[in-house]
Amino acid sequence: MSIGFRDKLYWRQVNDGLYHCFRRARTARVERAWVSLCGDHWRYRSGGQKCSRPEPHARCAACDCAEMIRRGWCESGPASPKEDQ
Repeated sequence: MSIGFRDKLYWRQVNDGLYHCFRRARTARVERAWVSLCGDHWRYRSGGQKCSRPEPHARCAACDCAEMIRRGWCESGPASPKEDQ
């Protein structure tokens, strides 16, 4: 089984306006529990269970490429369907 399906990845928008893909950090520093796949951003919390993937133009390119490699894909994953409001 691919590592991408054993652990949970979360797409979250950060202060640079882009969505970044976060994974649980493997570190002893408890206060920094989540790190972006590009390595540029840390979060203290995941921000909930929602793990929908944003539109490709809104994603960090480095995180998108890292997710593709991690999951063994040859192209970007599709955006998640919009939720009914």
